[in-house]
Parts: sequence; C-alpha cells; structure tokens
Amino acid sequence: MNESMEERAGNAIAGGMGWLSRQLREAPRRIFGRWIQRLPLDFRVLYKQFLLRILDLEALSIETDMVEYLAQFAGILIFISGIQGLGMILLRVLHPAPFTPVELYRMSWGAEHGIVEKMLLVAGLIVVFLWETPFPDRRDMMVLGSLPIRPGTILAAKLASPEAVLGLAVVCLNWATILTWPPMLEGGLRLFAACWLAVIAVAVFLFASLLAIEGMGALLLPRQIFLRLSALGQLTAFALFPIGYFLLGQIDSPAAMMAVENRWTVACWPGYWFLALLRQVAGELPPEMSWLAWRAWEALAFSIASASVALVACYRRTLRRIAEQPDLEPARSGRAWRVPFGDRLQTVLVSFSLRTLVRSRQHRIALAFTWALVLGLALGMAHDWLEAHGPRPVDEGFLISTLLMMALAVGGMRGVFALPIAHKANWMLRMTQLRPTDRYLAATRRILLLLAVVPVWLSAVLFSLGYRPWSMAAAHLLLLAIFGLLAIEVSLIGFAKVPFTCSFLPGKVNVQYVFWGFVLVAVLIVAFAKGCEQPALKSTANFAVLTMLVIGAMVALRLWNRTREREAELYFEEKPEQQLITLGLMVNPRMRK
Repeated sequence: MNESMEERAGNAIAGGMGWLSRQLREAPRRIFGRWIQRLPLDFRVLYKQFLLRILDLEALSIETDMVEYLAQFAGILIFISGIQGLGMILLRVLHPAPFTPVELYRMSWGAEHGIVEKMLLVAGLIVVFLWETPFPDRRDMMVLGSLPIRPGTILAAKLASPEAVLGLAVVCLNWATILTWPPMLEGGLRLFAACWLAVIAVAVFLFASLLAIEGMGALLLPRQIFLRLSALGQLTAFALFPIGYFLLGQIDSPAAMMAVENRWTVACWPGYWFLALLRQVAGELPPEMSWLAWRAWEALAFSIASASVALVACYRRTLRRIAEQPDLEPARSGRAWRVPFGDRLQTVLVSFSLRTLVRSRQHRIALAFTWALVLGLALGMAHDWLEAHGPRPVDEGFLISTLLMMALAVGGMRGVFALPIAHKANWMLRMTQLRPTDRYLAATRRILLLLAVVPVWLSAVLFSLGYRPWSMAAAHLLLLAIFGLLAIEVSLIGFAKVPFTCSFLPGKVNVQYVFWGFVLVAVLIVAFAKGCEQPALKSTANFAVLTMLVIGAMVALRLWNRTREREAELYFEEKPEQQLITLGLMVNPRMRK
C-alpha cells in the first residue's frame, strides 16, 4: 500500500530533524576531536560528569544523552536567530533602493543595541541557571577528595562545563543575526568581528561576575548563611535581567543616550557599555561616548581578575569548610505557625508545596524561568504605562499581556508539579492516603489558584488602574479570572497525583515540543483577545454572550474532571510505556500467490 503525501512529508520532516540532531552531536567531535584527545584523561572524565550534572540528575534518564538534551535548547535559540536573520533579509528585499547614510546610521544603532541586549538577557538567565555549578559541593568532596586528582584539574573541569553551555548559547543566538546585519549595514569584516567580540564579552563579563560574587560570598560568610543568601540571590537575579531588559535597556538612539535625563540609566546598565564597546571596535563611536566603552573594558577586566582571585582563594580555603560544616541547620523555633488554606488536607498540601518551592533549588529554578517570562510581560506593560504619562485606553496589548501572564503562570506551576522533591519521602503520603482521590485533587486545584491565578490577577488589577475606561478594565478582569479557572481545569486533565511526590520519567519531555506548544497557545490567546474579547468589551450584549461561553466551557471541563477524579486512583510512580519490539519478519500476502 502506497504511502500518502502526509506520511511522506512527516517522514521527511522527522528525517530532517534527526539529521540535524546527529550533526549537532557529531560537530564538536569532528571539529575539536584531535584537541580533546590530547587533554588529560582525568579532566575529560570529570568534564563529562560535570556537564551531565548541569541539570539535576533526577531530570535525566539513564539513557539520555546530555548533548542531545542541550541540542533541544540550542534548536530554540537557532530558530530565534534564524527568524531575526530572515526578517533582516526580508527588510532588504522589500527595500530595494539603497539606504541613505542617515537611515543606515539609525538602523545600525537599533540593530546593534538589540544584539547586545538580547545577549545580555539570555546569557544572564543562563548564568543564573548555572548559579552553583562552578563550585564543588559535598558530593564532590566525598567522592573526589580521596582520589589522586589535583584541585586544579577539578577546577578546570568545573569551569569548562558551564562555559561550554554558555558558549553554545552565544553561537546559537547570534549566528544568523551577525551574519546578515554587517553586510546589510555595509559594515564589512570589522563590524562582523566587533559584533562577535561584543557578545562574547557580554557572556564573559556575566560569567566572571557570577564567579566573583559567589566566591567572595563563600569566603566571607559561614556556609549555612551563604547557602541561604545564595538561594535568595539566585531568585533576585532571575528578576534583575528582565527588569533591566524591559525598563532600562530601551534607549536606542545616541541622542537619547547622551541626554542628561538618561545619563544615570546609561551609566548603570551594562547593555549600553558593551554597545559602546561594539561601536568603538567598529570605529563608529562618537567621541563624547568613549567613556562608556572604557567602562565596558574596565568592567570586563575587573570581573575576570576578581573571579580569578575568588576562585583560587575559594578552592584553597573553603573545601574543608564544605566537608566539615552542615548545609542545613535544624529550626531553632519549636512551634510552627500554619495559615489555614481550607480543611486539614488542603492546608497540609498547600504548606507542603510552599515549603518545597522555598527549600528546593531545582523547583525554584524551574519556576523562576516561568516567572521571569511573566515578569517580562508585566514590565512591558509598566514601560508603556510610564511612557504614556497618564491613563491609557484599554488596548489589545493590555488584554494579550495579562492573558499570556495567566497562561504562563498556571502552565509553569503545573509543570513544576511533575518534579519530585524526594522519591524516598513519598511513602509517607502513600501510607496516609485515607481520603478519596478527588479530595487530593481539590487541594491541588487550591494550590494552583493561590500560587498562580491569584498573584497574576492581583498584578492585573494593579496595572488596570492606569487604563480607561474603568468599565472595560473591570470587564476584562472578570474574564481574566474566569480564564484562570479555565486554565486550571485544562492543566488538570489526566492529572491524578499529589504535587511534588510522583516520580518523574526524565528525558521524556522534549523542550522543543514544549516551546512550540507555548507558541501555539500564545497565538490562540492573541486571536481570542483581538477577535473576540476586544470587540465584546465595546458591547454589553456581546460581552455577556462571551462571558457565558467562557463560563460554560470552564464548568463543563470542571464537571468532566470531577467525574474522572472520583474514579481515578492516585499514583506515585510513572512507568515507561510498554513497547513491542518486532523482528520485521511478516510475510507480504502477495508473495504467497
């Protein structure tokens, strides 16, 4: 039986993706294979182990290839850079006439500033994700301390693994952008080299600053206090880069950068320093802005020197402290005060979820990535609000941003639920399952409501104070609350477990599928906001019909979930799907004739 056109297209796409994945895996071995083999064996073994441990070991299966897993993240960055490069090519095609010098000058500032700011945002988030990776932990001391391995080899392997991830991000995020912009701007080879130098300098500056801050903190503070402040600093840094990108890094023209009212912003945000460095290397920096370029060079040199001193001192003085001092201390207060969140079961599960998010590093990091996107959307609205200098009309930007924030918050929290806090501790919840399954899932629904829907809705209420008319803003807040309840029901489809307790089959989630799924949800939300909600807010009858439809969808899905929950059983172990392996020896019936 002949294959259909759809099957052929699907096989071709699957084959192309498989070929790209194989090329990404084999490219480092082909390019750097000879040099890698010349490295010491102990360094190569430690480097592979530390590269595997960049992600938590419970997030990867035994069969998972770390290079293939990183290739999924690289594919997203490659796609983003490719879209930007394609947009630049289309701009050139749609504008066949030569650009004037004034147009080229204005375009070059905006394009180069965009390259630096995007690199600063992405590299900053990756560096924060690699927060404690360059430093040894207790497991390293217990395993490697008794082996005849020099501390310098451990230090070099510890640094090489996060540097490889950061270097991969630099190349994948800028390959198409930097290849297309210099020829388009008639900058030549010098501008091409300046762009690559600037993005590499941004990544090195951020990574060295992280090493310096972490190393000095480990030297000056007791280990218990350092670990607590380190967790708080990691969450703060996750919020710092979106705040800087959306609020401080939006000055594109040189006239605005040199204005008196913007001098403090330009002097404090590193994005402008490295933009000036790029323009200086390219030979296009105005003389009155040369101080910014020299600030970038000074910051880069100071961060590298501070990181070197901190690392050497940390590896010499704090290794014994890591081995001798405990990481956690028991609580000094004998009584624990618990806020009621409903009945006893709901209060216990909500408190368990809150403590998991506060104490667990891997859950904080996973949730912080989602809330960084939520914060970015909120800061985008805040930036428009500040530029308006007064109340703004309720537009599609406000509708789309708040709906996306709600979808991201609920989806991110639901995704974090799948990561277990400790497999060995799940037996307690298994033994105490004395109530029906729907009671546990009702508590899970309460957790999503309190930790995802309510914070986003309150933020939307705060931002709605700057929009007019009040009636349209209040109507959207009503729809946003119903949409949040609908998002909770959608996220609980097929969910029959207690948050943070079910074992996770790592490696089964494809990051690219999650990315494209979010893009699809974002497109649907944009279509809903522009095609349905925005016209309905102008008509009372249309708004009533739309509200009833959304409520009906939420109630129907809620009843369907409740029916399934009454018949479901809680499970605490995810098992792989049974796969039948055949030898392919089936005889074609036509061959018998």
